[in-house]
Amino acid sequence: MRKRNKRRMSKGMKWSLLVAIVLVALTVYVLMCCFSSQRQMRNSVVVVQSNVWYSVGTGANKVVYFAQSLHDSTFLAPCTTPKALIETPHFTSGFWANKLALLPTSSGRVVTAIPDVAAYKDTLPSDAITMTQKTLTKLTTQTKQLKREIKETDYYIKVHGVQDEGYNAVATYAQTLRTRLKEAQNVQQRLALLLKEKSLRVLRHTRYTVLVDGKALPTRCLHEDQQWGLCLLQTTDRQTPWHANALSALPWDMSAAGEMRVASVPGLDLTPLSAVKDSAMIWVANVETDGRLRMHTTLGQAGSPVFSSWGRFIGMYNGRGIVPRNIIAQMLWNEK
Repeated sequence: MRKRNKRRMSKGMKWSLLVAIVLVALTVYVLMCCFSSQRQMRNSVVVVQSNVWYSVGTGANKVVYFAQSLHDSTFLAPCTTPKALIETPHFTSGFWANKLALLPTSSGRVVTAIPDVAAYKDTLPSDAITMTQKTLTKLTTQTKQLKREIKETDYYIKVHGVQDEGYNAVATYAQTLRTRLKEAQNVQQRLALLLKEKSLRVLRHTRYTVLVDGKALPTRCLHEDQQWGLCLLQTTDRQTPWHANALSALPWDMSAAGEMRVASVPGLDLTPLSAVKDSAMIWVANVETDGRLRMHTTLGQAGSPVFSSWGRFIGMYNGRGIVPRNIIAQMLWNEK
């Protein structure tokens, strides 16, 4: 009987010890995932470069590209090739994220903000025909102005010699005007052809790149949430840098009030980008009475992760307010 009791006590102690070890390990793991140090906050941040442009047309040579729509219902910077638009990048912050809460399942996933969220909602017009017509009318006025300026520069070149001061500058400007006029006329021709189509499609094109340690990592867009201005990216090689700290978005909301911590790379709105240090910093901010977190773009950009004063991950700043972490978690689960 004594031996049996000893065996039972021995087994009970083993199970109790095992449960205690598991509980301690689980507690430590949860604390590590739910609370972030300043170093972990900084290491979660990444710089995201996006190139955004739009197209209207039906394909082939019947297409015009533009930067965005203006308030007067016309296209900004319409052109026949998107090259110049692609070469104009936008920079936002972002952060590495785990797909499953409390588990290291990043696989190169990055959460960021859709660039120019406010303008994006008004950029895909329901009446593309009207916008095309208005843009064509606007271009007609611009081409007339360009022709007048070319006529004036031609007159200057005719009556002045190469030895005159400013001659070379005027000659170079005249060539620029001719290039602009030719492109405007080409766009006019395409817009005129588009107006003969029964239906037009306006599409947004976005190319994302993650900048890490001076390297540009190509990514693909997995999911976009237009309501919250969220975008889920993943590096094409599905790799997360060894020093990156991936944040876990828990499935329940957390109150965002009072003093917050925002992690971001300062100066992303500066030009050139080489002037910006590739390291994140922590900024103190307060949620205002209307529930919005307002920060100067030099300090905290859209896409910056937001933490409580205790280092608990709360959500993401989308340029207007804080997107709760449960919304981010839902986007991670619903990725395609």
